[in-house]
Amino acid sequence: MRRSKIYLGDQDFEMHPSKTLFWKNEKTLIISDLKTEVNGKNGIWSDVKRKAIESNFQQLYDLVHFYEPESIYFIGNLFKVEDQYEWVRMNILMERFRNIEYHLINDDEPGKMMMGSFNKIRINELIVKGNIVISHKPLTELNGSINICGYINPCFRYKRRRLTSARCSCFVFSHNHFFLPSFNKSPAMNYFEPGNDQRIYCIKGNKIKSIKNNHSF
Repeated sequence: MRRSKIYLGDQDFEMHPSKTLFWKNEKTLIISDLKTEVNGKNGIWSDVKRKAIESNFQQLYDLVHFYEPESIYFIGNLFKVEDQYEWVRMNILMERFRNIEYHLINDDEPGKMMMGSFNKIRINELIVKGNIVISHKPLTELNGSINICGYINPCFRYKRRRLTSARCSCFVFSHNHFFLPSFNKSPAMNYFEPGNDQRIYCIKGNKIKSIKNNHSF
């Protein structure tokens, strides 16, 4: 996979096509919206959901082996209360990689209460390190800091052949905010366009491309 470097302030980050961000200075993997967005019902749909969960966690294992992070920051809610299989898989991952420090960054009170009994994860509303502030939802008062956040799930519409178009998930830097795409497979819905104060890094397959004014691949 082709990764792409980006500097936020004086900090060195790497965008990964898995829709994750690695903070090199802190040796930290940052993941937004981990939960698997597949409706699991009796029969075939439960199998679809299970396969989607396994795919997500296999990707997590691959990322941990590749980056060997000291910390993992999960932004937003992890899973729903009823998603027992995902809780089990997360517990297995944490037991396997006990040397990693796990943080949940979430300002949602029900989400924090749900995680309260999961004592392997430290719960934070914000994490502030130097001029980098990490939050679930975008912050309005930054005082010159750079806000890394989830919640928005950004996407970009690009042109294809025969005058058709498609959308892809993307990383977006806009007005001191760095928006992360959702790790899960839910469709990205909030469209962004490149501009003077807005940089877009589109994810297509195993590549990340910086989008200028040309909206085609």
